[in-house]
Amino acid sequence: MRKIFIPLLFLAIAGLFQSVSQAQNPDKAAAEENAKKQDKTAAEENARKQNRMGSPVKLQIVFAEYEGEKKVKSLPYTISFDAMRSPDMFNQWAKMRTGSRVPVSTGKDQMTYIDVGTSIDSRAVRIDDGRYSVQLNIERSWVDSEVAVTQKSTNSSDPNPCPSKEPVIRQFKSEFNNTVRDGETVESTLSTDPLTGKVTKVQFTLTTVK
Repeated sequence: MRKIFIPLLFLAIAGLFQSVSQAQNPDKAAAEENAKKQDKTAAEENARKQNRMGSPVKLQIVFAEYEGEKKVKSLPYTISFDAMRSPDMFNQWAKMRTGSRVPVSTGKDQMTYIDVGTSIDSRAVRIDDGRYSVQLNIERSWVDSEVAVTQKSTNSSDPNPCPSKEPVIRQFKSEFNNTVRDGETVESTLSTDPLTGKVTKVQFTLTTVK
C-alpha cells in the first residue's frame, strides 16, 4: 500500500505546482500574445513602407517620324522615377517639360508667345508577376512651316492690309496604359498626319535601376 501511495503523492504535488505556476503566470501568457501581435503589426507596417518606397526605374520614350518606310526623325527622351511595389498604389506623376516659346503676331506691332515642345507625364507600378504597369500622358507640338496671313491694319487711316508670315504648329497627344517587362520595348502609339501623310510612332522601354 505504501509503494502505491508514494507515486500518487508525487503526482499530486506535481499537479499542485503546475496549477500554482499557471495561476502565477497569466500575465506572462498575455504579454507573450501581445508581443506577437506587435511583431506582426510592425512587419505589416514595414511591408507597407517598402511598397511606398518603390523601385527605381528608367523610362525611355522615343518619337519616330516616318515618310513612307523611311525614318526621317527620331526624338528620344529619358525620365527616371520610382515605381511602386504594390499593384494598388501608383506613385505621383513624374513630369518632363522641354521646348521653346514661338512668337505669333496678333496684329500690327503686337505678338504673343506659344509654347512648343514636348510634355511627358509618367508613372508605373510593379505587378505581382514582375511586370510593370506604365501610365503615360504625352504631348508634342512643333513648328512645321510658315503660312502667309493678311491682317487688317490697326490704323484706320491706313487702308493697306498687313502681310505677315505665321508659323504652322502641329500637335500630337496621347494617353495610354501599357504592361511591360524589365528591358522590353513597346510600340504603343501610331499616328498619321492627315495633311502631310507623315507617320509618328511612339515607343518606350522600361529598365530597372540596379
